[in-house]
Amino acid sequence: MANIIRCLFIVIFLLKSMCSWAQVPQLSDFNSERLTKDIHKLMRQGKIPGLTLVLIKDSNTVTKHMGVIDINSQVPVSGETIFQTDAASGPFVGFLVDKLANAGTLDLKKKISDYLPWFQITYKERRVDITLEQLLYHTSGISPKVLLPAPEIDRTVTPEELIKDAAGVTLDNPPGTVYKPAKFNYDLLILVIEKVTGKSYATNLREKIFADLAMNNTTVGDPGKGQVAGEHKIGFFSPRPYHAPAFNGENVVPALFTTADDLGKWVLFQMRHYSKSPFDGIKGVQGGTAYANTNNSTTGAMGWDITLQADGEKRSASYTGPSSGAYIAFSPGRKNGVIVLANSNSKYTAAVGERYLNYLSGGSLEGGVHTEEDSDGFYSMISIVVGLFVAGILFFIGSILYDIKCGARTLKGRPIQILGKLLLALVIMVPFVYGLYLLPSATANDWNKMIIWSPISFIATVSLMGALLGLSYVAYGLNVCFIQKSKFKQILPMILVLSMFSGVANIIVITLISNAFTAGVELSHMVYYYVLAIAVYLLGRRFVQISLTKYSMEVVYELRTQLVNKIFATSYQKFEAIDRGRVYTSLNNDIFQISSTANTVVVFFGGIFTIVGGFVYLTLLAFWSTILIISVFSIMAVIYYFVTESTTKYFERSRDSENVFMRFVNGMIDGYKEISLHRNKKFEYKSDLAASAQKFRDNMTIANLRYVDVFLVGESLLVVLLGFVVFALPFFFKEIQVEQITGFVIILLYVIAPIENVLGAIPGFIQLKISRKRIAQFLSEIPANLSEEEVPEQGHLPQKVETIRAEGIIFRYKNNDEPNPFTVGPVNLEIKSGEILFIIGGNGSGKTTLSKLLTGLYEADEGHFYINDKPVYFFQLSEHFSASFSPAFLFEKLYNINVEEKREEMKKYLKILHLEDKVKIEGNKYSTIKLSGGQVKRLALLQCYLEDYPIYLFDEWAADQDPEYRNFFYRTLLPDMRAKGKIVIAITHDDHYFDVADKVLKMKQGKLEVYNNNKTMFHPVEDVL
Repeated sequence: MANIIRCLFIVIFLLKSMCSWAQVPQLSDFNSERLTKDIHKLMRQGKIPGLTLVLIKDSNTVTKHMGVIDINSQVPVSGETIFQTDAASGPFVGFLVDKLANAGTLDLKKKISDYLPWFQITYKERRVDITLEQLLYHTSGISPKVLLPAPEIDRTVTPEELIKDAAGVTLDNPPGTVYKPAKFNYDLLILVIEKVTGKSYATNLREKIFADLAMNNTTVGDPGKGQVAGEHKIGFFSPRPYHAPAFNGENVVPALFTTADDLGKWVLFQMRHYSKSPFDGIKGVQGGTAYANTNNSTTGAMGWDITLQADGEKRSASYTGPSSGAYIAFSPGRKNGVIVLANSNSKYTAAVGERYLNYLSGGSLEGGVHTEEDSDGFYSMISIVVGLFVAGILFFIGSILYDIKCGARTLKGRPIQILGKLLLALVIMVPFVYGLYLLPSATANDWNKMIIWSPISFIATVSLMGALLGLSYVAYGLNVCFIQKSKFKQILPMILVLSMFSGVANIIVITLISNAFTAGVELSHMVYYYVLAIAVYLLGRRFVQISLTKYSMEVVYELRTQLVNKIFATSYQKFEAIDRGRVYTSLNNDIFQISSTANTVVVFFGGIFTIVGGFVYLTLLAFWSTILIISVFSIMAVIYYFVTESTTKYFERSRDSENVFMRFVNGMIDGYKEISLHRNKKFEYKSDLAASAQKFRDNMTIANLRYVDVFLVGESLLVVLLGFVVFALPFFFKEIQVEQITGFVIILLYVIAPIENVLGAIPGFIQLKISRKRIAQFLSEIPANLSEEEVPEQGHLPQKVETIRAEGIIFRYKNNDEPNPFTVGPVNLEIKSGEILFIIGGNGSGKTTLSKLLTGLYEADEGHFYINDKPVYFFQLSEHFSASFSPAFLFEKLYNINVEEKREEMKKYLKILHLEDKVKIEGNKYSTIKLSGGQVKRLALLQCYLEDYPIYLFDEWAADQDPEYRNFFYRTLLPDMRAKGKIVIAITHDDHYFDVADKVLKMKQGKLEVYNNNKTMFHPVEDVL
């Protein structure tokens, strides 16, 4: 039984071993078409024109040459192709130091000052010493941001001089405490090697490494005359030929040129050198290993980046230069290695090496690769956005110049004011110019290094930003100097530009916050850009909000003025037909709705630009993932739009019910006296008013409840979008990393508020749309039949009217419901200067209509009026009348009266009218108009006296007067008017005073007849004429 169990275990072990062996790829698989396609795909994605890939397994190597050495020559990459491989410099330095230490030439425990006495370094303002060992294992405390200066090409400088220029730096940490890779550590070691050997670093490499390993095609500094791979720098999503200038400072860490075969010899040697123990060669840091001072499984030693694995370690060295790249890695325990040499500065170089090293260990080639952030993609997108801004500014400048040429803009303003504005704008631009200048120092660089090491798109971005600042200043200057006649066109470009700047600044703020600890930018610089972005956001939004508020108030003013102008250009006859409720709601509610949308517009467009900026930033994290998100978001936006549209009809209904409610309010104000007489009448009217208010409430409630549903749909869509990012993106894009998804979630969470603001602004825009539509409709329905275009000039009006005559005047009430509408006329009438005419008649007989025809308030359908035997238009009649209608209405201000010239007359008539103790006229205003009905009519009579027109019309003026004053009116005031040559027309029922009149006419069913007081007979008015 024991033997059977033993046999089963052996079988299981063998099967497991066979399966494992079958899963591990062999080097023979490397030439398969599948792997070739995979490499080509990675080269396309990484913008690599040509590369050499070397796989090493158990001391065997297979080399794959792909692409071309130069995109212009199209010569294929081969085994003789020489690549720039500075990635080997670190391991070479470490190996030389190790070799010299073993020979006793160097002592790793000694201080750097023992070899370079002039080198001084401090920590917290105190001088400290660092050892060679600390330099070798990157625990010196020197910041990774400390770099050698890049001198001009024509400046002769020694490596020692360069390091002296960089000396005096302060440490980030005490020496020997924290692992922090810094290139400057190995720059110092190279100088020490040269000091102790008396030979250049290049000579040491040739004599102590290249010669021993027969690396015959490897050179330092000069690639020789072989087939050298071209140099390419990625710019705007494509590799482009670029030759980086050779600074003298590169002699400290010179460029290394080698072939894949030579580099393979070096890697095989390194694999054998570290095959005994994964920790050999990295002893000595504080008596242990280099891992002692790290918080993760990655550290560095001897020039290699070291990563702990289950069966040992992985050593790697990566280099991405201005125009080339290399990656070397091997696992001594697994006996696997990989070399990637590329002729562009693609981040994919290291990713390809990692992918195939993992493949040699049994990993899968499914999915994509994870690379560092693509700086070219970032700068390319930024430059495109900035380029669009520049194009917009250029278009604006062109439109200004065109307007100047066409006369739409003119030079206005005092020179000193214009100069002040231009100087202020110049001062405001200084922090932004300084921000551009600080870009290199923000990453511990100078402009020379930034230009060399950054992608081409960076130079384009900086250039475009500079152009944007300059062109913005030019555009602002032109806009300030040459004023557009249209206020909207004057401020619109500034509003749009600053809205975009504000939205972009909003995204920059969250980007700076989210990358504050990982961006590798000095904290002081990060704070400066943060404050600058905050300032752009707040000041831009303030300007936009102030400008829109002013403009919206201007729009309100213009709309109200336009409405009032049209109303005042309408005859009284037409005005009577207008629904008062519409007048109130249009002049007040609708226009108020327009004025209140200024903040909504700011929030809406600020949110839009923030959302756009957020999605632009997301494209930098993962382009196709963002495109998919935008597609999903667009579908959701369409759904939201159609759901929103369904609420419009309810807002329309609420607006209609508001008109009805305002009509009831107007009736309550005008007729409160009448409805107060009877309790039931007041109750019924109150019920109708409450019913209209209830209808408005119900319609508005439904509209807002529908919008709540709409808002919840929007909220749900946002939650779905977040869920889509977290759960669906990893399904669709296998290569997407957790950091990218986290970035997506952070940005989407940040733009949720702007999205909600945009969604929340939609009801305001719906109501704005309805209000503008109602105002436009109301404006179009106002007849404005007395506008300047339709009314001819009146010419000089006669100071005295000798006669007023009506011939064949007929007026018909337009009522579509009645086949035979009420008609006044025909009226034939003549009144001469110094005559008094009484018009009597029952209610509904047409007296008031006739008075409105005589005063020009109504336009006759037939017939003509004559003043002094000259025909006049109906609207000219009123210019000859002073009238007191029933009920009389008084304005607090006296219009069309020169108060100062008639001050004595006012005192006289106030006394005659017994009002001197009731009313004072202060300036051109009454002290009060809160008087009894009779006193109001007396005040109206005062205005007639003061206006002093040749014709007076009184409608039931004496009805509210006491008997004594009524008698005074008929027996004294009217005869006095006659004596002054006035034509007096009075509508009255006071038959006791008919004898005062020269003529008494009676209206009966629209016909004018003579009233014979003696015989109590009626005759046609033609008999009087």
